[in-house]
Amino acid sequence: MDALELAGNGIEKMSKLREEMEVFFLEQSRVIRMANAATIGEFNFCLIGGVGIAKSMIIESWFRSIDGSKFMLKLMNKNMSYEELFGPVNMDELMAGRMTRNVEGFLPAVHYFFKDEIFKTSPMMLNPSLRVVNEKKFTNGNVEIDCPLRVLVGASNEKPSTEAFRAFWSRMLGRIEVKGIADKNNYLELLSRDGSRPNFDHVGLTLEEVDAVSKVRGLVVVPSEIKEAMWNIRGKLKEAGIDSLDDRKSVWVVNKLLKSEALMSGSPEVGPEHLGILVDALWENLGEQATVSNIVSDIVGSGDDVECKKLLVQAQEIAQTSQDKYHELVPHRWVDYLEASADYRQAMVNIKCSMESIRSMSIGERKVYASECLAEIVSKIGQMDALMNDAKIEGGN
Repeated sequence: MDALELAGNGIEKMSKLREEMEVFFLEQSRVIRMANAATIGEFNFCLIGGVGIAKSMIIESWFRSIDGSKFMLKLMNKNMSYEELFGPVNMDELMAGRMTRNVEGFLPAVHYFFKDEIFKTSPMMLNPSLRVVNEKKFTNGNVEIDCPLRVLVGASNEKPSTEAFRAFWSRMLGRIEVKGIADKNNYLELLSRDGSRPNFDHVGLTLEEVDAVSKVRGLVVVPSEIKEAMWNIRGKLKEAGIDSLDDRKSVWVVNKLLKSEALMSGSPEVGPEHLGILVDALWENLGEQATVSNIVSDIVGSGDDVECKKLLVQAQEIAQTSQDKYHELVPHRWVDYLEASADYRQAMVNIKCSMESIRSMSIGERKVYASECLAEIVSKIGQMDALMNDAKIEGGN
């Protein structure tokens, strides 16, 4: 089986796994979607939320379903020993005068690691943990070993409050505030469950297939309009006081997150429809998600954009008023008409500039709709100019 066929199988099985998990884990599709994207993009993400809302069960269910992979789940605390995370001392080696660890089954030797209460890690384990996460390296005795880690998932009740843990937070490309079930019918359905973790092994997803999908990710095309959109989004975030999209994260967002999102939908290139996942990646502090969502929506928009439509209606009303005034005032009071028309025309030019700004900041359907609205506004300005010329001619006679 060639690499592309293997990747195709992987995408199909991940889609099936995601669908089945979304049915079981009610109202948690965003978490499952991010787990899927992270698996393809090989990036880290963090879940922020209280206890009892299935954070660990979702993550464990997803990654344990990947046949051939090694998964580790650890509930962190400040008194945790080094051995609990990196493995116990190899006593046989120690007796021979060499200090090494049995790392099998621990962080240096797993593909996927769920770090529950991630910001309660013992300070002495921060640097070696970050090295595994960042460099995929661990020094075992006097030997440096390669670590197979693909994804680190963190979970916490809150964002880190100390500078020491911000290094972990900055490397969490995905950030999701997880909440409990809000819909009554879903809650009643939940009460029929026994609370045990479901098994999705029947999907048959393998680590070999996952790795093939990750390699194919590099073939996904990122059009220039998506790059322009990222530039505009970063500018809007800065205007809103959200400094969450630095240069490093920008590269991660495009090449890891958005390319993975495109692959998940079966698309060979990133499109405007894939930018919605940015809402779960670009906020820095709790409470900023709504602002990020509005910024992304403003740039992506739709084919029936409210802001564009509002400006177009204003332009239509001004043009109609100008035409009504022409019939009322010309030819007997043509000077009054010209004075009023100058104001009407300036208002139309202002609307035209606003629409041009929207078009320049938009992509996809919103850009098309803004272009159509702009063309109509320009046409109406031309009609107003024609009426003003007619008024001058009538007045001259």
